[in-house]
Amino acid sequence: MIKTLDEFLNEGRASWGGMQFHVSSILDRKAMYLQFIPDGKTLDLTSTESLAERIKDRLDTKMPMLASVLEYDPDHSAAGLVFKLKPYDLADVVTAAIK
Repeated sequence: MIKTLDEFLNEGRASWGGMQFHVSSILDRKAMYLQFIPDGKTLDLTSTESLAERIKDRLDTKMPMLASVLEYDPDHSAAGLVFKLKPYDLADVVTAAIK
């Protein structure tokens, strides 16, 4: 179960609904990303687009502020399912939260 952002990013694994993912962050010259690499059993469940929707739905439920600043990037060259952090949206969320 995902409890806090710190636990989520540092734990490296997330599982729910019979699915298991290794989670890591990627930082390159373009942006910061969250990468979800499914295990083989999870990958066989459905399409990658459907897995991305399930991840996004779970984040919407458990971490809505984080979910609101992530966008699925199906064309990223990294393995697994990659979500791009939208920096301007993140700034808006932080600004609204501290007002």
